[in-house]
Amino acid sequence: MLADRVAAQLAEPQARSLSLMKKSRSPQNVYSSRPRPAETLERYDFTHALIRETLYSELSPSRQVRLHRQIAEAMEHVYGDRVAEHAAEIAHHYHRSATLPGAERGTRYALLAARHAERNTAFADAAAHLRVALDLQPASDPQRPRTLATSCAWGDYNNDGFIDLYVNAADLAFPVPSRTHNLLYRNNGDGTFTKVTDGPVATDLTVGSSGATWGDYDKDGFLDLFVSQGGFAPDPQTNLLYHNDGNGNGWLNVKLVGTVSNRSGIGAKVRVNANYRDQSRWQVPQISGGDGESNQQALNAALGLADASTVDTLRVEWPSGAVQELHNVAPRQFLTITEPYCAGDCDNNGLVTVDKLLTLVNIALGKSRR
Repeated sequence: MLADRVAAQLAEPQARSLSLMKKSRSPQNVYSSRPRPAETLERYDFTHALIRETLYSELSPSRQVRLHRQIAEAMEHVYGDRVAEHAAEIAHHYHRSATLPGAERGTRYALLAARHAERNTAFADAAAHLRVALDLQPASDPQRPRTLATSCAWGDYNNDGFIDLYVNAADLAFPVPSRTHNLLYRNNGDGTFTKVTDGPVATDLTVGSSGATWGDYDKDGFLDLFVSQGGFAPDPQTNLLYHNDGNGNGWLNVKLVGTVSNRSGIGAKVRVNANYRDQSRWQVPQISGGDGESNQQALNAALGLADASTVDTLRVEWPSGAVQELHNVAPRQFLTITEPYCAGDCDNNGLVTVDKLLTLVNIALGKSRR
């Protein structure tokens, strides 16, 4: 039985611990459950979580730490080649006994758990497991990172025509994280970025910042920034809203209204060509449901135009296949574009095919395009 085999691995011969183990295994406290598929060990569960917590609370803090370490080592021994299936549990016990020597052994299991969560698109769980892996690295290790980049958000905050990057960061101290700086990188327009070091966005200290969103909430043509914090903190934290005071650069804000495609135009591309900085340049923002962990950007395409006097071409490519083009569009305006009803000929080549009709049916049913 699993309980017997784990107990056999616990080396602490203390009467108190054995007494508590006997209590926990009494019929009124635990029950036997069927083994999971591919398992041969019998499993036991507490009849109520309060029983488990009560027995656990009777142990002193130091014994709790030792118990977690013993459980981690026992699980490694019991499960052998199948430890990957229990990686999250083993990492948890190593993490709870991180004050004891050898805690870095749990790093392997935390990384295994993170990979498993990522494969199942449980990205928040994956981030939590990676945080545990970092916590388990020895504090004396010079390679140990001090902060974890938790999310990012892209937006042209200065409207110079080049998209900038904001990065959320969280301190790795456990259980109470310290305040740290998030990061703002300005796009230089030549494939490089410069870290911004002045202004409240760059200098404010946050706790457990886990997401950010660019959006022009006051409709002045310049992207403002909302930052969430407290994701890894034991106490509630106040989120932050930064107003963009703007500059003299031009801009264009495009809202899409889908008719055949989805109402918000998610998946549509807005191609814009304009001449600024003495060169004809294209920008191709895509309307999306989010571009990072724990964030949702505005559903409008916000484009910086620097010193451009006009937009030469504005081309919208809808998920349905419909294409619209506008020319000589004036900057510094909020523009709404409604998807045309294309009756099967969405690419305007004069042909209506079965494939095009099936595409429209799939979109109407909420399925992906063929």
